[in-house]
Amino acid sequence: MSIKGRTRMAVLFCGLLLWAGPVAAAAAADAADALRLVWAADRGQGFDLFTAVQEKNGWGPSTRLVDGPEADITPACTVDQGGRLWLVWIVRDREGRSQLRYRIDALGRKPREGRIVTGFDDNYAPVVLIDREGTGWVAWASYTGSSDDVFASRFDGAGWSAPLRVHAANDQPDVKPFLSLSGDGRVQVTWLGLREGGYQRFQVQWNGTGFLGERVVADKTWEQGMQKHLRRKAPPLPRETRAQGMVTAFLPGNREIQAVPDWVFPLTFSEGR
Repeated sequence: MSIKGRTRMAVLFCGLLLWAGPVAAAAAADAADALRLVWAADRGQGFDLFTAVQEKNGWGPSTRLVDGPEADITPACTVDQGGRLWLVWIVRDREGRSQLRYRIDALGRKPREGRIVTGFDDNYAPVVLIDREGTGWVAWASYTGSSDDVFASRFDGAGWSAPLRVHAANDQPDVKPFLSLSGDGRVQVTWLGLREGGYQRFQVQWNGTGFLGERVVADKTWEQGMQKHLRRKAPPLPRETRAQGMVTAFLPGNREIQAVPDWVFPLTFSEGR
């Protein structure tokens, strides 16, 4: 069962920091706890990624963050302990292929940017996380030609590891991945899988060599666990984001849960600018 075509433009509340030298570095501490909005929009030149920071009375002016000849959509981002911005998103080319890309920004240096090789042409719903050791993780879903599976990869400082399917092989769709850290700091992937005629929530944990302990997580348990992290206010979203269809919230200052999709944390749209 293909989920092809479900890739949508994403909006991302992100506590990312943009740096442009000493002035930006001095402002980084003040911006560390601020929400930042990142979204995909077509302003007449194809879909690009834009960003705006939360200010006292709403969102500040928007700035183009990623500008390319192809469609840049569904962004997700986080910031590591060293202040580097990690951004992942989908690039859809003219042939209809959806490729996974990343960018790592660092103060005073040229951003590192490239493709994360997945082995498939239909990838969607990327999420990103930084673990307690500072390692970057990405999870996403891919249509493999027969079904949809969830994969993950980690950055070793030189490049991304080979994609690893986080669940057992099956012929049913597995979608909507979510990355978080357990109470003891283990990377865990949660997703929705179609089993026995309905979707169930599954979760695995990284043990250092692979993802193990696949188990079903009750919706009520999941929701209660999320709510303790999601009790914060956000301003209404700009009008431009209303047509995007997917919203993701990054929680600055929270390492266990960093980027939260809208199906976990529904946000309201505004009639604003």
